[in-house]
Parts: sequence; structure tokens; C-alpha cells
Amino acid sequence: MRLRLLGLTLLFIALGAPAGCAFKASDEECNAACANVSKVSQGHVDKQIEETEGLAQSGEGGKEMARSMASAMIDAIKDECMKQCAEKGTRKQAGCLAAAQSVDDLYKCK
Repeated sequence: MRLRLLGLTLLFIALGAPAGCAFKASDEECNAACANVSKVSQGHVDKQIEETEGLAQSGEGGKEMARSMASAMIDAIKDECMKQCAEKGTRKQAGCLAAAQSVDDLYKCK
């Protein structure tokens, strides 16, 4: 799960890559994109937590601790997403991130 979230962080660093002649994303487009990244990421984390056998054995306390840690990571990812999108994100990238339905979809946004 941590590697998946680290991968998302790297995706947002990729937003900083040169975009050629694509148009820069607006603040509204970045907000929509990063809000959806948070939503999709949170859904993925919640599913992983429910499916992880070790957490099931640790009870609700273990699950809650995992959710809390993941939530902090997702907040950091959203902040980085906003920063990178505002600085260098394109409309195409922001649109792709805003439309993503899964973590796999997020990885396809370039």
C-alpha cells in the first residue's frame, strides 16, 4: 500500500515534466484533478485495508491506525498534486486525473 502511494507521489512529480505546447491547467482544473486523486486514492486504501489479513487480525484499532496513516499520506499527496499542477500541469493531465476512476487510471495520466 505504501509503495502504491509512493507511486502516486512520483506521478505528481511527473506532472512537473516539460509539457511541450500543451495548455496550462487552471486553478479550477487542478482543484478538480487533485480532489479526485484524493477520492480515488482513499477508496483504494480503504479497500486494501479491508482486504489485508494482518489488519483484520489486529481488529478495528489496527485498521483505524492504518486509515489514519494513509489519510495523512493522501493529504500530502493532494498538497503535492496541487503544487505540481499549479506550477506545470497541463489541461490534458488535469482532465485525465479528474476523470480517473481507479488508481490504475491515475497512473495512465501523463
